[in-house]
Amino acid sequence: MKKTLIAVAALAALTACENRLEETVSFDATVADNAALTQNADGTFEAKVGTQVTFLFDGNADFITLKQDVFNETDATLNFDSKVSWNDNADNLSLFISTTFAGLQGDDAQADGLLVSSHEWTDISDRCTWPSVRNDEQHTAVDLSAYRGQDVVLAFRYKTSDNSGFQPMFTISDLRVNNRVIKTGLQTDSVVASNMGLRALDMLQLDSDSAAYANSTAQGTWDTSNPNSIVIRQSTKGRDLNEDWLISRPIRIITGKVSELDSHPIKNFYLDIDSYDYEFTETGTYTLTFRAANANYKHQSTTEKTFTFIISE
Repeated sequence: MKKTLIAVAALAALTACENRLEETVSFDATVADNAALTQNADGTFEAKVGTQVTFLFDGNADFITLKQDVFNETDATLNFDSKVSWNDNADNLSLFISTTFAGLQGDDAQADGLLVSSHEWTDISDRCTWPSVRNDEQHTAVDLSAYRGQDVVLAFRYKTSDNSGFQPMFTISDLRVNNRVIKTGLQTDSVVASNMGLRALDMLQLDSDSAAYANSTAQGTWDTSNPNSIVIRQSTKGRDLNEDWLISRPIRIITGKVSELDSHPIKNFYLDIDSYDYEFTETGTYTLTFRAANANYKHQSTTEKTFTFIISE
């Protein structure tokens, strides 16, 4: 009888241990009351640089790790160099932008021509610095920050009105959209010409798809074979006038850059805590994620809780 009781007790202990090994983690985190914090309707918090917050923990988690991301706003600038050759520039080159252009079909020049000519483009030519006399080269920087969070299509139009001499040649080089972190002034990334999906459309050759979409070294034709140096070739005296467009794919103007900060453990078997203090030392939008876990050789259970803080000066 005694041996039987011992066996039953051992079985009960083993069962309890097995249950403990498979225990699901329970975890919750809250922000302690703080007069320096403002909570918005969407659950985000706002505070000033230097604010310290306290997080309160509840549950049975054996491990807690903090993952940190910070989002900083960026601005965007369209940059390129342009050079005119063989003749002076008589306002032959223009630049347009659109947030609603559907894009070229690429296989129906008549339809694409109608689409381009009827579209309500925004002319930003007056924000560019164009070369004026032959062999002149100028740099353009156009602020595109007003389009943050949107897709934009860029369109160069080469249009001439005088063929009594050479119709000028233009070279567009180092075409790119640069994104810069406003807080630091550091460039974060760029969309360069080779990634803009640039396509040519000759508005005076719409009867022939092959001629309308031509991309070559011929006179009065866009040549994008070298995306670092895009050329619209000169036309000799007496040649037909030109109206040639060079249109990009939709380009996303980003709103900011997310940087992942170091993650670090704040609780384990040997360090039992029920609160954690965090100080915001710089501006930005912080995403703080507490990942809680119970884990052993047989079982793992995890959960997490995320908070967003908008920190300003």
